[in-house]
Amino acid sequence: YFWKDVATGNPPSSGQGTSSATWTTPGVKRVIVTRNDDGCKDSCQVTITLNSNPPVLSCGPADSLTCTKLTATSTVSSTPSTGVTYFWKDVATGNPPSSGQGTSSATWTTPGVKRVIVTRNDNGCKDSCQVTITQNNNPPVLSCGPADSLTCVKLTATSTVSSTPSTGVTYFWKDSATGNPPSSGQGTSSATWTTAGVKRVIVTRNDNGCKDSCQVTIKQNTTPPNISATGGTITCFQNCVQIMASSTTPNVTFSWRGPDGFASTDQNPTVCDSGTYTVTATDPGNGCKDSATAHVANVIPSVGVCGGAGPITSGFELDGNAISVAPNPPDDWDSIYTGGAHPTSTTGIITDFPSKADDYFVLGTKDIVDVPSWHYNIQSTPDKDDLLHAGAAQYNTQLYFFGDRYAVNGNAQIGFWFFQDTVHLLPAGSGGTFSGKHTVGDLLILSNFVQGGGTPVILAYKWVGSGGTDGALDSLPLSSANAFAITNSASSPSPWPFTPKSGPSGSFPTGAFFEGGIDLACLPGVDPCFSSFLIETRASASVTAELKDFVIGHFVVGSALNTVQSISEAGRAELNNNSEKASPVAVIPKEFALHANYPNPFNPTTIITYDLPEASTVRISIFNILGQEVATLVNGTVSAGYHSVEWNSDNRYGSALPSGVYIYRMEATSISNKAFHEVRKMILMK
Repeated sequence: YFWKDVATGNPPSSGQGTSSATWTTPGVKRVIVTRNDDGCKDSCQVTITLNSNPPVLSCGPADSLTCTKLTATSTVSSTPSTGVTYFWKDVATGNPPSSGQGTSSATWTTPGVKRVIVTRNDNGCKDSCQVTITQNNNPPVLSCGPADSLTCVKLTATSTVSSTPSTGVTYFWKDSATGNPPSSGQGTSSATWTTAGVKRVIVTRNDNGCKDSCQVTIKQNTTPPNISATGGTITCFQNCVQIMASSTTPNVTFSWRGPDGFASTDQNPTVCDSGTYTVTATDPGNGCKDSATAHVANVIPSVGVCGGAGPITSGFELDGNAISVAPNPPDDWDSIYTGGAHPTSTTGIITDFPSKADDYFVLGTKDIVDVPSWHYNIQSTPDKDDLLHAGAAQYNTQLYFFGDRYAVNGNAQIGFWFFQDTVHLLPAGSGGTFSGKHTVGDLLILSNFVQGGGTPVILAYKWVGSGGTDGALDSLPLSSANAFAITNSASSPSPWPFTPKSGPSGSFPTGAFFEGGIDLACLPGVDPCFSSFLIETRASASVTAELKDFVIGHFVVGSALNTVQSISEAGRAELNNNSEKASPVAVIPKEFALHANYPNPFNPTTIITYDLPEASTVRISIFNILGQEVATLVNGTVSAGYHSVEWNSDNRYGSALPSGVYIYRMEATSISNKAFHEVRKMILMK
């Protein structure tokens, strides 16, 4: 066998001389076969073709891994698409795909350049291409805050977040503890909450699903302030008390509400009405509030024995004029006016409104109906019924009263009311009515101005509401020992400014001045603890008579000089507003004081009065002339106001002390740490 390439004559690369020759080049290959026995030959040819075309490839498109797309795909398109083999690998690491090896589409979980080698099965020719798998897994950059708080007045709080990027993101808020969503703002960068706690926001990038979270703490400051309140006791000798509020919560504000529309923002206001007072403390830091109550009691003292203080005419100068006659005591109305008297309580001297614009009962107003049914107008007052001044003074159970009038052209029936309740005029513009009401035991004294002077009739009634001798009123028995009245029988000087209809100014014409007294201990069922006073002129002596002019006032402890003068002037200033004349009311003293005891000398009892401008710790002690402490009258906390204490001349062991000179000392320290100390002398004479 002889092989050769027809075109080149080149022999095969191997197999020459055999029936099978191997070639490395294409072309027409001829073999000549010769018979060895006869030398005969023949030939034929074989065509060796060339098949070396690789596959034609197209890789792509690129794909990406994200926070939510955890696999990416690399694909290749091959021509031919069949009869080929695919082999994928990561160019950097040589790692195969997670799936899809041997196919035109491979799946990857890591980014990088991915190469595929495609081999044609028919000719073994290969080609390759690559796909880049990218990775987009950057979360948003967040900043949460600031913190916010819920309070008693701030009922919603806000949580906010700042995100980079700020667009193309989604917000999801929830309470970390409960999982509850916000009350509003879900899906936004600012959420509103009505509950406290840790609030978490999850921010998701829309382009890659990547998330991050942060949290805001919503605090809650709804703790109310602590508050306590202390009341007090109003007596006939202490018409006003200081009620006190305290709180350990810093910077709180106080607001009091109480009877008769009382309102105050003072921490420790002074009140003059009994009842329950409510104080509300507000913490300005969180607006939270809490309340406490304080009760002010009204304690009525015992009245003693009828006649125990002596005849009614012995306790005060009931002589038909207002001028004291030495020796004093007893007091007279001029000493009440100047403040030199020593009553346990008094209204002082009350000045009525001017006659041409006076307060005057509306026609039909009577004593037999309760105070809320009384009505008055501001009008001109008829001459003989026109009251100009009035007053009352109480010396334990002995009660004295007076009135003067403008004209004396006839008799004038009068009445004196003594109320336990606080009775005030309400402005005439609102209907001309009175605040307060009758209490069982209120006292009504009926008498009259006698035109020419002399001794008028005096009658007494107590308020019972119903079932009395005269319906709402019950008649009380009187005698000359326990009741007395007199009208001036001659012109007499007036201690206060007084201008009658006729006659000289400064003098009471005959029949213009009335005074009387009554022993309360002799009146069964009458309560001696009076708060308010009213004198009235009347149409007749009957309890059903219609009422005319009136003067109203209020009792204060002691002489009440400054209170009367200043408030009387204030009352005149209010006239144009048709409001109540400001008659004396119980007020808190402006400074500490320890007053002279009364009586002095004494046997066996005396009264010591003292003033406190603030609630204070008070000690009042008695010492003998040797400086030895023999008795302690007061030792404790006392509210602001006018106070009195009685000493019966016993020592601390209850034994009577001998006659002699004694010293009484008062030491006081107020709630604002103001200190007071004073010593006075008194004489026990047995």
